[in-house]
Amino acid sequence: MESLTSTISKMSLDKPAGGAGHETSDDEGSVSSSKSLSSYTNKELIAYCKANGIKGYSGKKKEEILALIDSKPAETKEPVVEEDTYTEEILKARFNQHKTYVEETIKIRDSIGLSIRLPVIPEDITENMVKHILHNLSGEFQDKTSMWTKSFKSKQKITGDLVSKKENVQECKCFSSDGPISFGPTENWDVIYFLDAREWLEDKFVLWRVPLSNTAPEWKSTVLNKSKNESFESQSAQGRRPRINWDALYPQIAKHATKVFDGSFIDIFASK
Repeated sequence: MESLTSTISKMSLDKPAGGAGHETSDDEGSVSSSKSLSSYTNKELIAYCKANGIKGYSGKKKEEILALIDSKPAETKEPVVEEDTYTEEILKARFNQHKTYVEETIKIRDSIGLSIRLPVIPEDITENMVKHILHNLSGEFQDKTSMWTKSFKSKQKITGDLVSKKENVQECKCFSSDGPISFGPTENWDVIYFLDAREWLEDKFVLWRVPLSNTAPEWKSTVLNKSKNESFESQSAQGRRPRINWDALYPQIAKHATKVFDGSFIDIFASK
């Protein structure tokens, strides 16, 4: 099992007793952490600072962040060991349970001729479907480190639906109709996945990967209401929940979107 801090955005780093982020040597004393962190990108250095309680990195360049880490060594913390307990077996059981309920509801609805609203697929099912798809893909998009954050038992705060060493925060959005997809105005992510489940009762799922963070200019400028000239950024700034359906969203992000899965529910658990 891995610590939660090592689960997020390549933040794993050996931290001996001399202090988090610093190496020690019997002959030379303390060795600068920048030597082991110099290969990190700005984004990875910021993630490291967040994980180790180092503040003051905002707006700084890479060299300045490295100097900050040297001048303000992170507080030594006991690693928080986390395990994703939402297994393949649990996902299969939950999916079959929900599908049976919906199918029985449809039978009742059709038999009495009344309008009964069908429930959406619960997020624990859809988010873990995405997780298991990523686990079982082959090639560049495979991510066996992806974990479901809601299965973590500690109280350590972490945002996002999934976290991974490879992609950091992974947001998951599932849509089973042509209705709008809803976003929280303060949601943060590094990569977002869209699970098209509009034909889920026919056992068909499509997963799209969009490597745009919520702060990426291409994402913030997404037009949600053309007549009012409202973008994702402007609606979020107003504290509103941005909403847009897939058919309106996809053309705006198509050049960034990659279809990584197209298959049945059982296909999720087979290597692709």
